Amino acid sequence: MKTIFNGALKLIIICYAILAFQTCKKESQIQPQTSEENIALQSPQQFSLSSSYIVSTLVSGLNSNNLPKVQFPYHICSAADGTLYVSSPNAGGLIYKITQQGKVSRLPNLDSPYGIKAGANGSVYLTRITFSSDIGSIVKIDKNNVVTTIPASVTFANPADLAIAPDSTIYVADELNNRIVKITKQGNTTIFAGKTGQIGLVDGQGGNARFSYPSNIRYANDGILWVVDGNGVSTGGQTIRKITLDGKVTTFYKLAPSQQSFINDLAVTNRDKNFNISPHENAFISITRSSPSDTSSLTQRKYQILHLSYDKVLTPITSLLTEGFQDGPAAQATFRGPTGLTVNPGGIFVADLSNNAIRKITRK
Repeated sequence: MKTIFNGALKLIIICYAILAFQTCKKESQIQPQTSEENIALQSPQQFSLSSSYIVSTLVSGLNSNNLPKVQFPYHICSAADGTLYVSSPNAGGLIYKITQQGKVSRLPNLDSPYGIKAGANGSVYLTRITFSSDIGSIVKIDKNNVVTTIPASVTFANPADLAIAPDSTIYVADELNNRIVKITKQGNTTIFAGKTGQIGLVDGQGGNARFSYPSNIRYANDGILWVVDGNGVSTGGQTIRKITLDGKVTTFYKLAPSQQSFINDLAVTNRDKNFNISPHENAFISITRSSPSDTSSLTQRKYQILHLSYDKVLTPITSLLTEGFQDGPAAQATFRGPTGLTVNPGGIFVADLSNNAIRKITRK
């Protein structure tokens, strides 16, 4: 059974897809609370934005065939040279390659590509999900566009995302199995953290830890894995967990249930809230919040990009605003489904799903 979070997100994507195709034709910081288990996002009036960010659009508009240049971009990643790669499972399995200047080209189509990460030598790795069964696989596309499936001795259930370590080890957020799977360069496959089919929100070593629908995973430069996880019961996108390379799992951040929010994605980087180089690994996160009065209405959904520091200080980069498509100062900029984030020296890049756009957030 799919999670409540996945079901809601897929409904949002379908509704947004209809809307998008119809319309494409025409510092002050928040101090963390005492307990890291109850850090809540605050309403806009309770803080001021980090200054000097501006939002622009790197890619949007129509190609000569009157289709969007990027259709329903879902997840996004950066290569070492700043090249962006984007997966689009809801547009026939499209995969895009985007230069720093915004030039778009396509990689071979794949059925239902979700998680995407850049590998070595121009390669790209993706997770694929078969919706009729939730069974998935890990796929590599090399620099010559040759597609191969990575062998794994386990059966994946909704592998939502993956991360790649410098030694080419792959870590998979195996969402519906509630576990993190490790695949070495030599092809050895093991359950790295969590226990198959056991749901929960339990910190601990390896198989003693419990996950609830882990949906996004990142490998940080300090060798720590960051994972977007659920609430321990039925909903994803509620917590951020950390995993050391020896398999120790801890809970780093947790949304307050009263906020009716979920985390779409995170990008881990050694950048502080002002985008300066930091000695620590921090994160930028994308949040969706539903209106307390009408959680089923897409028009009531609001979006925001925030910086979450290594010491759990939360700073908004953009305002919490209802969906739209507006560039400019970050306080006024709007999005329509920011489902993917990545950071490189050029800025923060957002896969803006239903605007059919790649947005860029930079310092002025």
